[in-house]
Amino acid sequence: MLGLAGTLLVVLVAHGVLATPAVGLTGMAVVVAAWLLPGGQRPSRRRTLWTLALWGTPLLFVPPFLSGDIYSYLAQGELARRGLDPYTTGPAVLGQDNPLTSLVSPLWQQTPSPYGPVFTLLERLIASVSGGNVHIGVTLCRLLALGGIALIVWAVPRLAVRVGVSAENALWLAVLNPLVLWHFIGGGHNDALMVGLVVAGLELVLAGSAWGMPLLCVAANVKVTAVVAVAVAGVELVKRRPVVGAVTTLGMLAAITALASWAGGFGWVRTLATSNSVPSWLAPTNWPGFVDASLFGVGKAIGAALALTAVAMLLWRQWHGRLSPPLVLGWGMAAVIAGGPVVQPWYLLWAIVPLASAINAGRARAILIGVVAVFALVLPPVRDTGGNLALGYLIAISALVVIFFFKKWTKLRTAPLSGCGPYRAH
Repeated sequence: MLGLAGTLLVVLVAHGVLATPAVGLTGMAVVVAAWLLPGGQRPSRRRTLWTLALWGTPLLFVPPFLSGDIYSYLAQGELARRGLDPYTTGPAVLGQDNPLTSLVSPLWQQTPSPYGPVFTLLERLIASVSGGNVHIGVTLCRLLALGGIALIVWAVPRLAVRVGVSAENALWLAVLNPLVLWHFIGGGHNDALMVGLVVAGLELVLAGSAWGMPLLCVAANVKVTAVVAVAVAGVELVKRRPVVGAVTTLGMLAAITALASWAGGFGWVRTLATSNSVPSWLAPTNWPGFVDASLFGVGKAIGAALALTAVAMLLWRQWHGRLSPPLVLGWGMAAVIAGGPVVQPWYLLWAIVPLASAINAGRARAILIGVVAVFALVLPPVRDTGGNLALGYLIAISALVVIFFFKKWTKLRTAPLSGCGPYRAH
């Protein structure tokens, strides 16, 4: 019930009740604490899913949480529905009297869509079904995200068992973590659909199903970063049947991309860098540029080269059987994130979800859990600066510490005595 209490605090803040950084961040910290408290005893798959439903359902009834990307999806879909090209125009073309235009951040009103043609088709479908109703449109976008989460729930335990990892541990880290709650459920990001298609497609490829590679190619036409998964699956297919595997991988990717681009527009290739137009302070490649603006391009070039090199080395080790496909996918996505020009907290789920199915225990998993806990609190639910925000973080961190110490204290009080002292009875 601790996690539900934290979620309800967050919901109140999202609806403008008690909307202060302190209350919002404390609610988020309580959810993080509730997620971490089981310690080494991870819940069963059934309990994990019930907990996900309990904590996540309230977030379906709040305005888009921590990000307004959903409004951009709706605006891009409306552009496509009207016969305009979302790859050459931005939401501002809809006119300032259109409610969607006012809901999109001014930073993105003039920018074209950076998403693949499959997602553009889905955006257009949502615009047609919703008829311009923002609430219906937001709900439909969240349903897409829930579909992605359902694919993760199906695929991650299977991938975990395939590589000898606890299915319960994998599911707990992959779907119950706070980043999924905030950004996939509350935020409705299309990354949920992309990640779901990626892990489901990889599992089908490893199982020998002919549906695996098409799913991965569709994922790459939602967000292009899924091409890493296409490469990982391609290595597996080529290892089995070199010529057929290579032809299947390249042919399938080309065919699905061409078909989707014909239906959704070819301009997406030109707009892949759209999201780079606003420097991201979380991206290491931008840090030199914040010191000297002339170094932005240098940092991005070095980051891209390092990411490409890292992915190539991982694929090489996969080819020689030294690393499992889910592990290569996870670390490959991590390299793309670290070397990319834009980093958002929800991007981490590109890597965390496959890594959850590939890392069983030890330092790497502990670090992964720690990263989730930290990034779950990076974006405050109430925009503020200065003292109020600092006070909010101080109270939230204090709440985390108090909860953990209280849990430790109650555990010590209820622990049975194992003996009467240092001497053994004879």
